[in-house]
Amino acid sequence: MAVGISGIVWITTGVPAWICALAIVSGFGGAISVTYKQRQAQLVERSKPGANMRLVTTLLQEKPNWRPKKFLQIKHRGFLFDPYGFDEIPFPLAVSSPMCPQCRHDMRFRSFVDWRFRIRSKGRCPNCGFEREISGTGAELEQAAWEEVCPIVRTD
Repeated sequence: MAVGISGIVWITTGVPAWICALAIVSGFGGAISVTYKQRQAQLVERSKPGANMRLVTTLLQEKPNWRPKKFLQIKHRGFLFDPYGFDEIPFPLAVSSPMCPQCRHDMRFRSFVDWRFRIRSKGRCPNCGFEREISGTGAELEQAAWEEVCPIVRTD
């Protein structure tokens, strides 16, 4: 494509074709670089943790006599989550961070932008070595689990 465009420019303007091709390839390289940097900025923004557990910790500080309650564990997209709330409120208010489905240890996520400019994350259990790749970030996975469990009242 670059060769065809540079040939047309060479015929109409007299500029050598290799200079036109170099300019076009350089423009494509710049566009790819800008797109990659934009996706990395989106990755940073999307990786920020939600207000999920802050509500529970704030309520614990304001209502010290309330008893925390752990609801029935849920599975979402292959990971385990513990919903948390209080005995005084009959539904979960927050979920834990993603846990390993094999050993129930907290997962660690590393997010990156792949070669197709998609945001991906790889979760790895530091305890047993279990690994799983997900689309999106670990914070988005936690938010999706919270949205799934929040309207459902579950008890032990």
